[in-house]
Amino acid sequence: MRTLRNILCLLLSLLLATSMLVACSPSQPNDNTETPSPDGTASDTQGLQFKLINGTYTVTGYTGTISDLTVPAQHQGVSVTAIGGTAFKDSQALVSVSLPATIETIGQQAFYSCTALESISLPDGLVSIGDNAFDGCTKLSDVTLPDTLTSIGKFAFAFTGLVSITIPESVAEIGIGVFSACKRLDTILVDSDNTTYHANENCLIHTEEKRLLAVSTECIIPVDADVTAIGDNVFAYRDQLTSVIIPDQITQIGRNAFMGCTNITTLTIPDSVVEIGEGAFSFCHSLISLEIPHSVTEIKDSTFSYCSSLFEVILHNTMTGIGAQAFSDCKALASIVFLGTEGEWDQISLGDAWDENTGAYDLDFRPEA
Repeated sequence: MRTLRNILCLLLSLLLATSMLVACSPSQPNDNTETPSPDGTASDTQGLQFKLINGTYTVTGYTGTISDLTVPAQHQGVSVTAIGGTAFKDSQALVSVSLPATIETIGQQAFYSCTALESISLPDGLVSIGDNAFDGCTKLSDVTLPDTLTSIGKFAFAFTGLVSITIPESVAEIGIGVFSACKRLDTILVDSDNTTYHANENCLIHTEEKRLLAVSTECIIPVDADVTAIGDNVFAYRDQLTSVIIPDQITQIGRNAFMGCTNITTLTIPDSVVEIGEGAFSFCHSLISLEIPHSVTEIKDSTFSYCSSLFEVILHNTMTGIGAQAFSDCKALASIVFLGTEGEWDQISLGDAWDENTGAYDLDFRPEA
């Protein structure tokens, strides 16, 4: 009997020890438990990846396949306050995205080239949108900018399908090329209480600088003192343009301002213009002839490169420099008319490869009267 009792006690002890080991062993993670990686990131079941930065979570990546995605306001009980740079870059799954009210920033290239993305809800509380954030989202047609937004980075909505946009009062900083190559954008409005920007004829204008920043599908340059400078990349890749007449009040044309306008055949630049930026008319494949006014004393790098139909160029004796590759790959170039003497031409500083891969052009000197 004592032996049986000892055996039963031993069995009970073993059972008790086993149950204690099970109770103390780590639990297996369920579907909603974060799995941290060596760099501190964690993921959830939607394929969203998070990183704890300064006490709140930033979405840093996406590996999911959900087409209609809702980003949570919290992860592991902590607020999600930012969409990090390149977080959704090149995602072909996303069609719509809903962001929570906790999001304050959207980083550089956050949704770059999400070519299936059609809509995104930007929450009240959003403060900044980074450079190229939605660049290349060709199906993104409707965006409402919240009243809390203060800055929009360069090329933030370039190459998107936007049809209309309203800039709220709160926006105080807009980067270059913000709506570059938005070929469907027909309405640009700015809140009347915005003190930095305004709209005129569906053009976005920096009020103090009098600088044109974006145009609608009508591609109008306001013909008044409202605009004296054309900003960088404003008309880039607008293939509906066939001719360009720069109004007399314009003094500056920005970098790449008309780059890739492949159907421009004629170009008129007035004497009011004193500066033309690098690459301003590059890749204008249909441009046939042009005259640089005497007010422009320098042609900058790549200004007319790859204008493959350019036949004749007229320059004045006020010219002091022609930049690197300024006329490179203008393969139809047959004539450069210089309104000055050969001696004056020799004083011009010529950049590297300024006429590389051009046609066999004649240089014709015609001293001005």
